Amino acid sequence: MGTNPNLINKIRNGLIAVNSLCMVLVTLIIFFATAQILNSLTAIDFLTHAGAVPKSRYLTLFFTFLLLILFLINLYLRENRFQKNEYAAVISCMIEVFISSALIINVNTAYKSILLLVIADVFICLKNIRIKIAFIILIMIIYIGIDFEFFSEPMKMVPLNEYLNIFTRQTRYLLAGCKSILQGVAETLFVVCIFLIVQREVLQKTRLEELNDQLRKSSEELKIANSQLSEYAARSEKIAETRERNRIAMEIHDTIGHSLTGIAAGLEACNALIDIDKERTKEQIRRISEAARKGLVDVRNSVERLKPDELERYYIFDAIENIVGDLNAVSSRNVTLDYASSLRELPLSAEQEVALYRVLQESTTNAVRHGNARNIAIRMILEESNLVVTIIDDGNCSSFEEGFGLTHMRERIELLGGTAEYACTSEGFRVRVSLPVYRR
Repeated sequence: MGTNPNLINKIRNGLIAVNSLCMVLVTLIIFFATAQILNSLTAIDFLTHAGAVPKSRYLTLFFTFLLLILFLINLYLRENRFQKNEYAAVISCMIEVFISSALIINVNTAYKSILLLVIADVFICLKNIRIKIAFIILIMIIYIGIDFEFFSEPMKMVPLNEYLNIFTRQTRYLLAGCKSILQGVAETLFVVCIFLIVQREVLQKTRLEELNDQLRKSSEELKIANSQLSEYAARSEKIAETRERNRIAMEIHDTIGHSLTGIAAGLEACNALIDIDKERTKEQIRRISEAARKGLVDVRNSVERLKPDELERYYIFDAIENIVGDLNAVSSRNVTLDYASSLRELPLSAEQEVALYRVLQESTTNAVRHGNARNIAIRMILEESNLVVTIIDDGNCSSFEEGFGLTHMRERIELLGGTAEYACTSEGFRVRVSLPVYRR
């Protein structure tokens, strides 16, 4: 549990009050003792025992209150106006040392414990350790140096006991007792105040060490986290590179495979027509040339991670119809497309459009290239919240292996939350793809 700063301030305020009260008490003792000497005509006896002429009692009283007022004003200004100014605090402490020394000399060094208050203020107000040490050394020199015997001869000081002896025995004991009690209280408050200040410093140092330990641990944890983050970034980069390679491979496979298959089928048709109808052969070659150009554009767009050229220019269902139309035009295959016009209103995302387009490309390409199919039927329907696409061909399908194209087609659909199924049936090879969609 930390030291309460308010408790230190309360003890210091008590120290100020007790020192001020004791200084006033000593001044009043001198004042009234001097008055009694003058009134009782015992001045000659007093001078004989004291060995010096006392100064004016009114001057002593005046300077005591004047110096105490200046002392309190200095404390007020330091705490309320110059609290955050280290240089001003040092000047204020120097003024406090000077006023305290003047007060001690003013009462004939009868009370010096006010310097303990100055030491407490130095501990509380000053932050620089070297300045603190310098002040404490200065105050200790003053405390030791202001000795009655040292100052009594040159300054003609009268000891307090000589003033007390003027009073009756009972009054003398009472006044001396009050002074001793006040001085004892002041010294006790000083010890408690210093103890609390030192305790606060120790606790602050301990807390600072704990914070430094936490900072070191946090720094080490941050280094570990940065290292892990760097490793994760490196792994993520490798994963991204792998995905990008796979994407490009899949895109190129879809575009080039589809285009080359269409070109191959078209050239077969040209081979069959060249001896029969040269005009139709020329038209077929022109269509093959257009298909090759489209394939080249798609390859370029795939590398640049754009949509297929057909999807850049047409809506998805128009692009699908173009696939069917091109395949029917450049080959002798019969490709049919069946879907309800209401499907055009489905809110397909860009990723879904690309996936659907690639599915139809891959499926029709496989049907022609691998199955040597003559008829291909494409059907699209909406089942609940899923767009279901079925492609059936009459090609050879005794068995099949899920190769690169089918694997990436499945992965593309599954990334969108859908499913892709392949099967050999009595009718031929069947592809069934389901994509989740939602009506507007």
